[in-house]
Amino acid sequence: MNLKLTAMIALVATVSCVMPAYGFNPEDLHRLKTTKNCPGCNLEGADLQGMDLRSSNLKQAKLKRANLKNANLQGANLKRSDLRRANLQEANLTEANLIGARLNNADLWLARLWGAYYDEGTRFDTGFLPISHGMRKSE
Repeated sequence: MNLKLTAMIALVATVSCVMPAYGFNPEDLHRLKTTKNCPGCNLEGADLQGMDLRSSNLKQAKLKRANLKNANLQGANLKRSDLRRANLQEANLTEANLIGARLNNADLWLARLWGAYYDEGTRFDTGFLPISHGMRKSE
C-alpha cells in the first residue's frame, strides 16, 4: 500500500513540475487573431508582440504576463482585463478603454497612453500618474 501511495505522489509531483503554472488557450488566440473579438479570453502568457489589435474587444481578458510589446491596441476595449506583469513596452494604447483594468507590475515603458480611459477601479503601480501620461478619467 505504501509503495502505491509513494508512486502516486511521485507521478503527481513530476507532472506538476512539467506543466506550466499558467498558459493561454490556443483557441482563444486563434479567435483573437481572426476576429479581434475575444471578451473573457485566456491569453495569459501569450506572445502578442507587434500585433495589430486596433479596436479589438478584450473586455475581461486574462492577459497576465502576456507579451504585448509594440502591439497596436489603439481604441481597444480592455475594460476589467487582467494585465498584471504584461509587457506593454512601446505599445499603442491611445484611446483604449482601461476602465477597471489591472495593470499592477505591467511594463509601460514608452507605452502611448494618450486619451486612454481609466477610473478608480483601474490598478497601476504605486506612483504611476495616469494624467501625466495624457489618460482620461472616466466618471
